[in-house]
Amino acid sequence: MNYPVFIFHELTYRLSQISPNIGTYDSFFFRDDAFVIHTTNGELTVDGETIAKQYQNPRLLSRADLDLLVQNFHAAVKKSLSL
Repeated sequence: MNYPVFIFHELTYRLSQISPNIGTYDSFFFRDDAFVIHTTNGELTVDGETIAKQYQNPRLLSRADLDLLVQNFHAAVKKSLSL
């Protein structure tokens, strides 16, 4: 299913309220039956059921659901410039 981009913005915002290191929404793509959300600080893989809940009724996502997503966040490795 195609979802409007605001769904990914909203979910990223909710997660960043729990853990600011998530960063802000950057982009997303679909891979292996899941949505990969890129943020300014890394990426997060979210299953279709979770995205559907966020779209249809965000209140269906419990704090435990959101905490699990935060735990699965992969921070980007920042490379330093060496001179």
